[in-house]
Amino acid sequence: MSKIPFQALSSQVPFSIQLLWTLVFFLGAGIGYGLIEFYSFTYIQAGLVSYVVVYLFSLLPIFYQYPSLLLMLILGGWVGGGFLFFTHQPLLLKEWIEHFHFEKSASSQLMFTLVWTILAALIFGFTFLFRKVIAFLWSKVAETFRHITPRNEHEKWLLAVSANYVEINQDILKDGAEKKELERFWRLDMGCDEEEAVQCVETLEEWWNIADQETAIETLEWLIDEGDRKDFKSIAEALARDENPLQEEDENGEQKIDVVRQYAPSLGRCGILGWDLIRYYYVIRMCFVAGYLSTKECWDLFEKAEPLIQREGKSWKDLLQQYWVGFAYWGGEEIDERKVLIERMLHHPESPYVKIPFRSFQSLYSKT
Repeated sequence: MSKIPFQALSSQVPFSIQLLWTLVFFLGAGIGYGLIEFYSFTYIQAGLVSYVVVYLFSLLPIFYQYPSLLLMLILGGWVGGGFLFFTHQPLLLKEWIEHFHFEKSASSQLMFTLVWTILAALIFGFTFLFRKVIAFLWSKVAETFRHITPRNEHEKWLLAVSANYVEINQDILKDGAEKKELERFWRLDMGCDEEEAVQCVETLEEWWNIADQETAIETLEWLIDEGDRKDFKSIAEALARDENPLQEEDENGEQKIDVVRQYAPSLGRCGILGWDLIRYYYVIRMCFVAGYLSTKECWDLFEKAEPLIQREGKSWKDLLQQYWVGFAYWGGEEIDERKVLIERMLHHPESPYVKIPFRSFQSLYSKT
């Protein structure tokens, strides 16, 4: 996996989060200063307390979803420690020498430096390890408050819409449908770790031109209002009138015409609605992982498209057929492999499309 620069990662962190993070650093520094000034703490003791304070704040989910903040924490700790060392070097050395009973000889200072370097490395190593462990445990507790997992059958339906993309990326059902992996279907964040979160950022930017909340909303509005189905319908109508369906040059024009000619009659007025709306739901989930949308925004956007799917769709099978035709129309490769995946999603007992009926809420959205 290619790595994106730290600068690019930092740019994904909203300004409000960056400001809050800065305030946390100032809070840690202020606590350290107060302990030294008013409670006669040593610099080492005060520095340790300050680090622990900032570290505990870094475990909050609001910070943890941004990988670059961990780097900011480590760099901030080293820069702050270096500043403290150089501004109070004589006092610190005296304090260390008295505590460890070191002589002020060159050899003993060298030995002290080596010991302290090894100790610092161990501290940072254990800090990173325990941060992972604590953050994992915290994430389990915080799921209820962050609304990452569905709270009822209705919300399961909303997550089920884009389940085929989770399978495309993870091969959950293909690889044996392990319980831990099956949970990815039912999580707003798809169970993504930090490496997969970076991949989401890259995918959104490369394939969708999404780099922040504004571009995310613009793309989602296009998918729900027009999408590729608008041009698909225009080509179908032009073919019905024996007119030239392509008004401008398109390198995939002939392929699109062939797909429309072959499948448009059987799809009817829905066209490739499933292609646009399944992508709509999946892009929302990727935007959450990337940090562009909050949990509330995601669930609200899910519900925005739900009436359209329920009114125009007939079944999961029809929706996925529309998706597959749209994939072919778009020019996607591995058409046959994608069709096999869809069949697996429609028949595997652990598939969300099998577990959640398409018409779960038919009474809410009558067909027009």
